[in-house]
Amino acid sequence: MIVGGMRTSPTDALDVHANLLPFQLTVDEVRFKAAIRLATLPNTHPLHNPVKQAAQQFVKRHHTPLHEMMYNFKIKPNLMEKIKAVRQGPKWEPNLAIRIAGDKEQAKKEDDEDEARIKVYTDRSGCEGQIGAAAILYRDGIAKSRRRMRLGSNRHHTVYEGEGVGMILGLELLREERQLNGMTPIGVDNIAAIIATQSIKLKPGHHLWDLFHQHLQIVSNKHKDMDLLVKWTPGHIDIEGNEEADREAKEAARYGSSTIQKLPAPLRKALPCRKSVAQQMFHQKIKKAAEKIWNKSLCYNRIKRIDNTYPSNKFRKQTAKLTRKHTSILFQL
Repeated sequence: MIVGGMRTSPTDALDVHANLLPFQLTVDEVRFKAAIRLATLPNTHPLHNPVKQAAQQFVKRHHTPLHEMMYNFKIKPNLMEKIKAVRQGPKWEPNLAIRIAGDKEQAKKEDDEDEARIKVYTDRSGCEGQIGAAAILYRDGIAKSRRRMRLGSNRHHTVYEGEGVGMILGLELLREERQLNGMTPIGVDNIAAIIATQSIKLKPGHHLWDLFHQHLQIVSNKHKDMDLLVKWTPGHIDIEGNEEADREAKEAARYGSSTIQKLPAPLRKALPCRKSVAQQMFHQKIKKAAEKIWNKSLCYNRIKRIDNTYPSNKFRKQTAKLTRKHTSILFQL
């Protein structure tokens, strides 16, 4: 708490100055986070089935806290992503190489000088409330094939997920080729997505990179002489493949996916909702609820005449360098 020792200070006014949620909403946020953690447990966890059953039907008599949380927050575990306890074994190594240039100019130079006959570029886009992803394959500098997919609403998915889907689509284009030899590059314009191909950390969205490695194994089994290189190709610096992939990703967001037969098998069904997106949407919801509570406060009209931006973190930022004594005096004024 930024101020203290003020027994006569109105709690609701203190909360909005400190940018704190009302206590009942803070409790709801903690409960929601716990419920989401339970909903994302893998099927190997002993609580997976009890949580799934609790979400299927609300028991009116003798219901458990699991029933209450799933019912109150309308959580559907079967629609949520599953976060595994272990992704890979201790001796696992990625079957690919990565290259991240020091700056955009160097990245463009490397792409221009790359003499590989086959090049793949991927991208993602958030457009009109939808998330799209795409990949395009070039042979000898000419666009030969392309693939795109709409992930769904940005209320359930993120553009970062689009990066992973785009990379899986890129692998599918490589799989369809008759023969591949030597180093084959996939250009990606997101450094975090490139680094994720080397990581086994447990975090929301990792299921897409697990799918990426599973599909890479399929491609490697078919093209045994191919070595995959995932490299950084930043956008908006006139890299033709990247610009074309960006246009395809926007088309995917606006108009939908390629025909289902052309999509990789794991992407032919709806993708699970991401945990972090669900938390973000719920936080926005309770922030609006907090504003409504504040608007009904007896202190609202008085403070509104001075500053109508509350609730916000404005006061906390302005008093960050003040002593506790001076902050307390300022708040009482």
